[in-house]
Amino acid sequence: MNSATSNHRLLLAGEKSFTGYRPDIDGLRAIAILGVLLYHIDHLLLGGGFVGVDVFFVISGFLITSLMAREIEAGRFTITQFYERRIRRIFPALFCMIVGCCVATWFMLLPADMTRFATSVKYVAISIPNLYFLEEIQDYFSPAVSQLPMLHTWSLGVEEQFYFVFPLVLTSLYRYVRNSDMRLTVIAAVFIVSFTTSCIAVHEQPAEAFFLLPYRAWEMMLGSLLAMTKLRFESVRWNHVGGVTGLLMILASMAMYTEETAFPGLAALAPCMGTGLLILSGADPRTITARLLSCKPLVFVGLISYSVYLWHWPLLVFAQYRGLSGITSSATVFVGSLVAGTLSWRFIEQPFRKTSFGKRRAVFAGWAISCVILICFWHAARVTHGFSKRYSTDVLRVLEFKNWATGYRNQAAKSFRPEDSPVYGTTGVQPDIALWGDSHARALLPVLDAMAKTRGRAIKHFGMNGVPPVLDATPMNVKNPTKVSKYNARTLEILTKDPSLKTVILISRWNLANQAIPGIRTQHPFSFHERAFDDWNDMESYYAAQIQKTVRTLLAAGKKVVIIEPIPAPPFNVPDKFAKNLHNGLEPEASISFPDFARQQKSILDVFDRLEPSDRLVRIRPRDKLISDGQLLLWFDRQPLFADQNHLSTAGAFFIKELLADVFTH
Repeated sequence: MNSATSNHRLLLAGEKSFTGYRPDIDGLRAIAILGVLLYHIDHLLLGGGFVGVDVFFVISGFLITSLMAREIEAGRFTITQFYERRIRRIFPALFCMIVGCCVATWFMLLPADMTRFATSVKYVAISIPNLYFLEEIQDYFSPAVSQLPMLHTWSLGVEEQFYFVFPLVLTSLYRYVRNSDMRLTVIAAVFIVSFTTSCIAVHEQPAEAFFLLPYRAWEMMLGSLLAMTKLRFESVRWNHVGGVTGLLMILASMAMYTEETAFPGLAALAPCMGTGLLILSGADPRTITARLLSCKPLVFVGLISYSVYLWHWPLLVFAQYRGLSGITSSATVFVGSLVAGTLSWRFIEQPFRKTSFGKRRAVFAGWAISCVILICFWHAARVTHGFSKRYSTDVLRVLEFKNWATGYRNQAAKSFRPEDSPVYGTTGVQPDIALWGDSHARALLPVLDAMAKTRGRAIKHFGMNGVPPVLDATPMNVKNPTKVSKYNARTLEILTKDPSLKTVILISRWNLANQAIPGIRTQHPFSFHERAFDDWNDMESYYAAQIQKTVRTLLAAGKKVVIIEPIPAPPFNVPDKFAKNLHNGLEPEASISFPDFARQQKSILDVFDRLEPSDRLVRIRPRDKLISDGQLLLWFDRQPLFADQNHLSTAGAFFIKELLADVFTH
C-alpha cells in the first residue's frame, strides 16, 4: 500500500522530463484508500472498494520505476540505497502499528486467536504475509478474516516481494540491453505473461490468483510501462478525455464490483487501466481530473494513505471482536483510521523518511533488530499457547470445547484413498456401519464410537472436510476438486459393493452447497466441479437430484440409509462468546431465540421430504433436541454444546445421543 516518496521528482511518460511534485497522484491515492476504507467498514457502502489496492499497485510500479530509471540513467542508482529508502518508507510505520496491535491483543484476544495473530506477525516480519494468509484463509472475502488483525498486510507482502525482484531485473536490463525499445519489450512481455496467467488462475486457482505476486505483478508492471514508455496524449482535449475516462473506470469498478466478482484477472483491468489513464493525463496539470485530484483535502488524505491503510483494518477487527457494530461503530472506525493515519504520518513516517534521521547502517540494523523482536514475540506466543495464563481456569476450560473430535481425523482422505478409511468402535470387529460426510461427520464420531463399543459394533469413517456425501457435487472451493470428485465416486462404489457394510450414515452441512448461508461465500456460487450453472435454481435442482441419486443408489444396493439432517448453526462462535462473557464476569446464555431454522433450511428439508419412502430410510433430526419453543440450546451442564459456529462440541454430540440410537437398529 505504499509508494515512492511523494515529493521526489517524477519522470513522466513523455518525451520531455517533468520535474516537480504530482499532487494529482496523492489525490489518486486518496480515492484508493477511501474506497478500501468504505468497503471494509461495510461492503454495502462500496461493494468494489477493494480495487483501491490495485490502484495502489499501479501507482507504486509507476513511481518506483520512474525513480529507479532516472537514477540508473544518471549513474546514481545503488541497490543498498534503494532498500534503505524502502525500509525508511515502509517499516517504521508498519512496526509501530504492529506493536500497537500487540498491546491491544494482549487485553483482547483469546489464546488461540493470539497465537494466530502472533504467527501472522512473524510472516509480516519476513515479508511473506500473503503466503501465510493464502494457507490460513484461502478466501480474502471469507467471514473468518474479521478476526485477523494483520490480514491487510498481504498487499505489503506482494509489494515487498516485487521490490526484492524488480530492482535486479531493471538494473540488469539497463546493463545488458542497450536499446530502450527492447527494454520496454521485455517489461511488456512480463506484463502480458502475468496478466494472462492471472486471467486463467482466477477461475482455476482463485486464492493463489488473489494473494500471489506472479498473478499480481502485471499491475505494478503496468505502472512500470507508463514510466518507461514515450506514450502520451497529444492534446489537452485528449488529456481531459483520458483523465475523465480513467476516473470513471475506477469509480465504476468500486460501485459495480462485489465479493462475487472473479478477481483479479480480467476484472482488475478496468481499475488498473483507469489508474494508468489518470497518471498519463495528469502529466498536464490543466486537466479537469488533475485539478480535481489536486484539491487540498484529497491530497492530504493521499499523503496519509499508507498510515491510514495500516491502521484501519486492525481498528475494524478490534471493534468487531468486541462485538461493536452499527453506524456509531463504523463512524468511529472511519474517523479513528484518519486520526491514527495522520498521527502516524506526522510523527513516524515523516521523521524516518529524512536521510538526516539515522545513518544507513543504523537503518538496516534497526530493521533487522525489529524483525527479530517480532519473531521472538511469535515464539513466546507459541510456547505459551497464546499467553493463555492471561485467562482464568474457567475461561480456559470453556475454550477446550473448541478442540472437537480430537483423535478422529481421517488421514485416508488426505491421500484420497477411501479403501484405507479408519475404523472406530469395537476393536477386531468387522465394521457394519459406514459414516460418510464432511467435518460434521467427524464431530459425531466421539459419541458414535462410544455407542458402537457398548454394542460390540464397529464404524468405518469416509469423507473429508467441506465435501458433502453426494455423487458428482464437489464444491468448487475445495483443493484438488478432481481428486475429491473421484474420492466420492470411489466411496459410493465401496459402500454399494461391500456386503459387510449394511448401514450408511450420511451427514453434512447440507445447505452450504445449495443455498446462501449468512456469512458464507464461495468463489463459484452457481457451480460444482462437475458441472457449472448460470442460474441458481438450476444448480439447486441439480444438487437435489444428486442427493436423491446417491440415496437411491445406496437403497438399491440393499443398504439401510440414515440421513442426519442439518445441525442448527448459532450466529456466533459459542465457546469464544462464552469465554468472553466469563472473562467479563457475565454468565453465558443457556439458549438464544432461533425462530428461523425451518425457513433457513427449507430448500434442503424439501429435498429430504421428496425422497421415496422406504423402511430402510431413516431421518434423524438433531433440531428435535437442540431447539425447543424457538430457543436454540447452547449451554448444558455448564458445557457449550457447540465447538464453534456450526459444529457440535463433544458435549453437544453426546447431548443428542438418544437420537442416534436408530443408527444401531437392524
